[in-house]
Amino acid sequence: MDGLTRLQGSELYNALPKILPTVQSKDRLERTATRWPWVDDLISALCENFPILLIVAVYVGEGLLIESSLGLDGMMQIQFNYYLLDVFAIFFTACFFTMHFIVRIPRFVRGEDDLRTAGCEIRERYLTLEKLVGFLLAYLSIAPFISTFRSFKETIPRIQPFAWDETLMKLDYYLHFGNHPWALLQPLLGRPIITRALDICYMAWFPLLVGFLLWMAWSRRRMLRLRFFVSFGLVWIVVGTIMATLLSSAGPCYYSYVTDSDNPFLPLMNYLRSVHEDGSLWAVRNQQGLWDAHLNATHLPLGGISAMPSMHVAVAVLFALAGYQVNSWFGRILLAFAMINLIGSVHLGWHYAIDGYVVAALTWMIWEATSRFFRFPKLDHIENRPGKLGQHLRAADSAVLRCQ
Repeated sequence: MDGLTRLQGSELYNALPKILPTVQSKDRLERTATRWPWVDDLISALCENFPILLIVAVYVGEGLLIESSLGLDGMMQIQFNYYLLDVFAIFFTACFFTMHFIVRIPRFVRGEDDLRTAGCEIRERYLTLEKLVGFLLAYLSIAPFISTFRSFKETIPRIQPFAWDETLMKLDYYLHFGNHPWALLQPLLGRPIITRALDICYMAWFPLLVGFLLWMAWSRRRMLRLRFFVSFGLVWIVVGTIMATLLSSAGPCYYSYVTDSDNPFLPLMNYLRSVHEDGSLWAVRNQQGLWDAHLNATHLPLGGISAMPSMHVAVAVLFALAGYQVNSWFGRILLAFAMINLIGSVHLGWHYAIDGYVVAALTWMIWEATSRFFRFPKLDHIENRPGKLGQHLRAADSAVLRCQ
């Protein structure tokens, strides 16, 4: 723990009056620090996760306000838990901690470590009250956030009818020098075995999304964790909601349903349906299911139709950006996954190529923008200030480090 959360007893008293004028007396502060240390942990967890909670609260509140002001009855279908998410979370957490013991097996064999030491180390890293509360706050924010996004996405045609498909198709065509991107890919990818492989990779995005969120919720890299969740929230709100509404579009697989012009994607869709004759292609099955839900105004857990921008690509790019902060090889693997998703989104008829190009650039911009602010909850930005406030925090922190 950094800064204020490392201070105890008299050091806490000596440092805080120079920073927080609300401190009234040494006795009161020492009682708080010694009798109720769990209060400090709870406050620290709330402060650290405040940006995440704020983003979720603003997003949900914005949805409720739009539903009320525009008379969109039934728009907001907020859920506070998903059964499959809970099951996955339990399974992932069990695997997460089991792996921490498995990677220590060589050290156990050499006598360099033992189960008790490993358990203590894992407890200090992940199972303190502050870390447990932080995980719960992040985890419990997932369901209302995702369900709010789903509510917005399903409502897009009611706010802004699909009107950009023909424009996006033409942009794709001109951007690729008079060729449709799917037609350029078809000689390379137009084989059932390759199409099915891309279909599986595209569907793998969903468990990877949940797994990555849970990993970040547990992560001991607290600054990376915060930066990821803030970036994640902004990408889904700014790009996946606001931009998706302004550039309302359905996608190549629905082109005939939303435009009156000739459909250049018919050969692609006919090929995909031929591959799907045995019912093995998730893309065709889900595309039909989403359109039926759209026509019948049926809510689905991950429903809604939107082409521009591609959230599959956006989130995969965000994974890669976060992955590079951990390990360059991990980042490269996730970048390859993002590229496969971009190619698959075009080949499977979900998106125009420009949907992925634009969202990849915007996701990178949001990630870079958060680098200026993601250190806020640990007061690092205050500690780095040249004035007296920064000096007091640095001096107090140094004093505690010397005593440890």
